[in-house]
Amino acid sequence: NTANGREEPDTKNFAFTKVWRDMLGESTISWPSGMSITVTIQQDENEYAKYTITSADLQENNEISAIGDLAGSKARLIVRTSKDSGYVFSLTGLPWGDSEAGYTYRVSEEAVDGFQPPKYFGADGEQVMGASRIEGGGTIKNDLIGYELPSTGGPGTCMIYLSGIALICLATTSLAMKRRRKAT
Repeated sequence: NTANGREEPDTKNFAFTKVWRDMLGESTISWPSGMSITVTIQQDENEYAKYTITSADLQENNEISAIGDLAGSKARLIVRTSKDSGYVFSLTGLPWGDSEAGYTYRVSEEAVDGFQPPKYFGADGEQVMGASRIEGGGTIKNDLIGYELPSTGGPGTCMIYLSGIALICLATTSLAMKRRRKAT
């Protein structure tokens, strides 16, 4: 096909990686049993497709394919497991668009129960601070929510300190009075 007078493919591909991490945000963990994610693919600023992928989808083959006629295209989503980098999502056959540059595709993920909100990393591996989606490939990471430790300090410790100081003052005063009585 020819778009704007130059040779262009009539489809685009888009890929991103999904990583589940432990509560320290360090180790990659396998897809949690019973968990599902919903990813939204945007074409320019419009919602193009929405996929929900569950752990059961990946347990059988370690690869799933969702082939469909999305918004009149022959787009295809393939999810593969990768021991090194989590889960690789590949979208192929996305429409190029009418302009020379074609459409811009972005992906976002809905929050998952038991995990912190998704963190988005660009294709260069750097975290995109404040982002709610990634463009042009990258990684979405979810960190497991750990146990919430009890808070320390607060008004209770202040009362303990004041009680301790009062007891020290009382003991010092009592000792001083006892020495005075002995001296007289």
